[in-house]
Amino acid sequence: MSERMVHAIASWKSEGIDLSSGLDEEGLKSAFNAVGRFPPTDVLLLYGLCSGMAPLGAEDKAFFSFWPFAEAIARSIEVPRTYFPFGDGFLRAHRYSFRAETASRSSVHADHFDGNFEKLTDSVDEFFDCLLRQPGRLWLPS
Repeated sequence: MSERMVHAIASWKSEGIDLSSGLDEEGLKSAFNAVGRFPPTDVLLLYGLCSGMAPLGAEDKAFFSFWPFAEAIARSIEVPRTYFPFGDGFLRAHRYSFRAETASRSSVHADHFDGNFEKLTDSVDEFFDCLLRQPGRLWLPS
């Protein structure tokens, strides 16, 4: 289990953000497969711990919003199949997406809702580390 993901979730709870419960792996895989995505283990782990902030539009002190899983699935048609959108930042100025690198690891990319993706981190774990300690690396206020 990723300590960084767990710390981020604990931080959101301490900020009073409502979080949706994690989802079971089979249900996650089924939903991903329905939209032509095949998530690495780290993405399944994240959604197994927490399936998003509630309601849609909720954000943390760094202005990061982790979309409810159903919303992310619905918005997946907005991006190329190699990406899976999962949130936005700084008052919806940009969107964050996972990109599978291996069967166990995704990198995280961002775009300005224009399809021009920029790689921000090499892993989901690194993304949450930056969110907690270096939000500026994620195009968020420091």
